[in-house]
Amino acid sequence: MKTVQCSIPESRVKEIIREEIARKLKLSEEIDHEGAATAVKGASKLLKAIATFREDATGAMSSAVTPHLDLLSQVLEAMVSNPSSYVDKVRPEPKRIRLRNVGNEK
Repeated sequence: MKTVQCSIPESRVKEIIREEIARKLKLSEEIDHEGAATAVKGASKLLKAIATFREDATGAMSSAVTPHLDLLSQVLEAMVSNPSSYVDKVRPEPKRIRLRNVGNEK
């Protein structure tokens, strides 16, 4: 078996590992603010449309869809109050680290 020496000191390798872990933890905690704003905006528009429908609907129309609209309204209100639960998580891009031998090659 051939042993290859690397020019990166152990302390630098540990530092790279710490940086990657810190970056991973930071990315997993980031919130997609643009996505959250889009979720709130869309949910608010739907809630407004439901309210308008309820005002304009006849008795038969209203009774036919009331159970469904109530459930939908609850979900939309939850989306407005906590939009980050309905936004895709930011996935970190993998970082490529290449080690090359810069010492004596034989």
